[in-house]
Amino acid sequence: MAWLWNRDRKKEKPSGAKEGSLYKENADQIKYDVTSYPPLDPGLPPDPHHQFTIGSMVRVDVQRGDPFYGVVQWMGTLPDYPGTIAGVEMERPLRDCTDGTWRGRRFFTCPLGKAYFCPLTALKQDTRYMDEEQVPAHMRQDIDNPLAKYSPVTEETDTMASPAELFNLYIGDARGIQGHHNSCYLDSTVFGLFALSNSFDVLLLEEPTEEVGRKVKYFLWKGIVNPLRKYGLARFESIMGLRDSLEEFGRMKGAKTDEKDPEEFLNLLFKEVLHIPPFLTIKRPFGIEKEYFIQLFFEIDPNNTEVPKTEKLIAQMFHEQNISFTRVPSKLLLQMPRFGKEFKMYSKIIPSLTLDVKLLMDPSARGGQKCKVCLRDSVSFVCYNCPECNERLHRERKGHRVEAVNIKLGTSDANILSKMELLSVICIETSHYVCYTRAGDKWLFHDSMADRLHDMYNVPRVVDVTAGLQEWIYSPTASEDQLMNTPARDIPEYVRIFTQDIYMCVYVNPDLDMYGDNDPEQSFSPNNYY
Repeated sequence: MAWLWNRDRKKEKPSGAKEGSLYKENADQIKYDVTSYPPLDPGLPPDPHHQFTIGSMVRVDVQRGDPFYGVVQWMGTLPDYPGTIAGVEMERPLRDCTDGTWRGRRFFTCPLGKAYFCPLTALKQDTRYMDEEQVPAHMRQDIDNPLAKYSPVTEETDTMASPAELFNLYIGDARGIQGHHNSCYLDSTVFGLFALSNSFDVLLLEEPTEEVGRKVKYFLWKGIVNPLRKYGLARFESIMGLRDSLEEFGRMKGAKTDEKDPEEFLNLLFKEVLHIPPFLTIKRPFGIEKEYFIQLFFEIDPNNTEVPKTEKLIAQMFHEQNISFTRVPSKLLLQMPRFGKEFKMYSKIIPSLTLDVKLLMDPSARGGQKCKVCLRDSVSFVCYNCPECNERLHRERKGHRVEAVNIKLGTSDANILSKMELLSVICIETSHYVCYTRAGDKWLFHDSMADRLHDMYNVPRVVDVTAGLQEWIYSPTASEDQLMNTPARDIPEYVRIFTQDIYMCVYVNPDLDMYGDNDPEQSFSPNNYY
């Protein structure tokens, strides 16, 4: 038996659920219980406009996100379940779907992972390939967007209120960015960059040279950011206008229809469309590289039992690979250690509220002493002590070795200007992206596809999740042991997603403007910055 999973929920099957069973909905999952649908009346088709048969193209709606599509391959009854059950071969594999078997009995044959069984009354017609006149009236796309009353499609007036004012504006249903047809990667990314901060506004100041680039900028700025900040809602029409423009640009195939990743969208936007210089200048053993993102990857310590923080993870990677920043970055997009979307190197990660990039700067441009083993106990691998103190501190530490770095230190201002602040966290589970963003100590959770209206329009939702994140993670009384040892099912949903499904962290430096001259040969030194 196959289950249809809510994209934003945990993926574990409840204990006691039998293979092939249809079990009731709980707080963690979405699935069909046939008793919740009316029995099929032979004289009344489940859809007043169409009687499903073998070969019918159908749609299966989910609570959040875009619907799934497939073809009816079998219809009949199953023991202990009232009404008619349909066996649908889905367009793409889904978790726990079979190859056409149910409880060891074969009903039809299809590739593994595509056979989904549900009540016939749960199906709707797939109208994607119909001519407009063939689509039943109640399913046509010319029904007005029900969220049109809350916000216009575009807003010409630039708006930027304080983060505190914007925070309260966004909370509620029909707030945030209205997603449409696999756009959650874009919705979550744009909300995370622009909803509560103007740090990325500077990227849109220059006018793109190409006409299609100007279209992209218009839909992003006038169609999404301005309405979002003024009315609390950006409508899907502008999202699709932006995606159409990206498709027209020709560098990202399937931009207006397919699921993409945030970094794929941002690379195209920054590099190809807006021609923004890379934020990061990184010194590697083989030379200097300019980049927009840092993908964390390194060897895992099998003896580690703590919940790692992003500040420690990036310091560990820089140390192990002998890389460093040559300049203080104004922005840092940090991708979590993963192998693809599914396999996560850590079950939980805590996003650090601040990153001190001074500890990640090129050691040849600053002073101090470093110990490679100390990294296991501290995010800093440079010890700012005199040689005598370092020798004394390391005397009892078996296997430690101090290496001198004989370059002048920067001024005390470096302690301020090198601090980056966490702006937002983008998370993913089962191909659905959501976003957390913050204003000071307060946090918002954004889901662009939290609900649906008229079987065609997504309704976004923004929730104040400050209390949960503070209690479990960021308050002085929060316990990492509690977070590590509590079963996932017992952790509040928004806390669980935040720590378990973390995909990317966005850090900004409020004390630095866009860095202007990006000469990689200029190192981190008092003459350059302080």
